[in-house]
Amino acid sequence: MKLLTILITACCVVGSAFAQASPNLGNLKDLQEALQNVRNSKSRSGQFNVCEVARRSEARPAVETKLPVALQPPPRQAGAGKESVELDSALLAIGCERLKDALLFELGTGDAWRGHVDVVINSSLPEGAEPFLIVTLRRDGWEYELEVPKKAKPDRLLRSLVHVLLLEMANRNSTSESAEVPLWLVEGMTAHIRAFNLPTFLVQEKVTMLGNRIKLDALDVVREHLRHDPALSFQSLSWPDSEQVGGRSAGIYRDSAQLLIYELLHLKRGRAELHEMILALPTHKNWQLTFMTAFHPHFQKLLDVEKWWALTCVSFAGNQAIEKWSTTETRKRLQDLLDVPVEVHLTADRMPAAAEITLQEVIQRWDQAAETQALDRTLSGLQLLRWHGAPELDKIVVGYITTLQKYLRDRDRGLKVFRGPEAARLADLKTDVSRQLDKLDAQREGLAKQQAKN
Repeated sequence: MKLLTILITACCVVGSAFAQASPNLGNLKDLQEALQNVRNSKSRSGQFNVCEVARRSEARPAVETKLPVALQPPPRQAGAGKESVELDSALLAIGCERLKDALLFELGTGDAWRGHVDVVINSSLPEGAEPFLIVTLRRDGWEYELEVPKKAKPDRLLRSLVHVLLLEMANRNSTSESAEVPLWLVEGMTAHIRAFNLPTFLVQEKVTMLGNRIKLDALDVVREHLRHDPALSFQSLSWPDSEQVGGRSAGIYRDSAQLLIYELLHLKRGRAELHEMILALPTHKNWQLTFMTAFHPHFQKLLDVEKWWALTCVSFAGNQAIEKWSTTETRKRLQDLLDVPVEVHLTADRMPAAAEITLQEVIQRWDQAAETQALDRTLSGLQLLRWHGAPELDKIVVGYITTLQKYLRDRDRGLKVFRGPEAARLADLKTDVSRQLDKLDAQREGLAKQQAKN
């Protein structure tokens, strides 16, 4: 009787993962056999419970969440990631905490976990099998169960654990449906952590890591790859098709996602904004809205993200790939951007004549929709001009960009309050920006005259 009491107490410690793995507990013999087939380890913070089972029931809960599309190793990395490692419950529990520490460090936040994560090492699964995630909403919150093979691929395991950690963060504010974590965030953060942290998260027996012998490639490899294969657009990263997540394109997707994560983290307050985005993922059906809300100080609309990302990729690949224009060519292209093409109808019986007007005239006379289209076109050209243009004119170009961006931001905010008598404030805003553009035009002409004399 005393032995039976001890065995039942031990069974309670194993938890939910053991309950699904155990056979019929109708007699003492079955119970003793079940305990021999289970090894259980708790992580330091208590969030992770790693359970190792020799076999498992085929029955699965009705509620499950599939991991994002698993990218296949690209041909250029053939041979990489083929070696499987044998997992141990105690060592994997340590590894999970190390990985969480690395993620929290990158996001600049502390540990505030709420959802328990059960990691089930199933010895009956084939070597290198894809991890399987089950997400369950209970009365006291969300619970996660990740089933992995005894011999696992390190890259797949790392990616799956990163996804679980991101999902647990996102679901802290969800009381109904599980959040959608975008593929680029899972892939990019996984690659980022792998590149910028010592590869010791997965602790293994009889393996010694020599700190002085470890070299972090960081973005060196990514830069080399993207010099040969251009990075994907932000739209392609957001909505990848089957070709972009398979074969050779899978490597380009990973590299692009890693660079995107790196650049977002290095924006002003980028770490905090990415963390805010993850926590707010359940707020909207589409993660794009959550992204724009979190990064609103940098991007007013998705088109701004596309422009920023395109310029970032060009700059990252290396200046040697950028064609530089002469001062004369830069000045001409700048003038073309500042002149807005229009059609002038002189008389009813004559074809319209082509003409140009200034940005100041557009701001003062055109309606909001037409004005926005014209200024967006100018801003897009000015951003590209920064990378191609002569250094002598860079300060002037930046001045135009800053002035127009501030005007559009102030105008859009003001349109919500400029009503009736307050409309005069909008007119004052238009007058102020026109004066600033006049000053920039004068500086540009003065620089041209000075350079002509020299």
